[in-house]
Amino acid sequence: AVLQLEEKSAYEIFGSPDDLKLHSCATLFAQIAPPDSVFKQLLDQYFQGKPDVKTLQLLEANNCILDKLLDLGKGANPLHDSFSRES
Repeated sequence: AVLQLEEKSAYEIFGSPDDLKLHSCATLFAQIAPPDSVFKQLLDQYFQGKPDVKTLQLLEANNCILDKLLDLGKGANPLHDSFSRES
């Protein structure tokens, strides 16, 4: 429905800070959705096709933390090791 409001900006439709939330959410979901998704269309129509930089930075930071935790967990978890040996 919001994609049909072509003459208004996200700010004009939602006000602040909801326009920022829309940008962040569209960016987040566009990362896992197909290229032609509604999320990409929202970014194109209301944000000149540009994702929210802060959201991308947070995703990258969380990916780095997750990668480190997964690396630390390899072989360091006794439960994991016992299940691995039993398999």
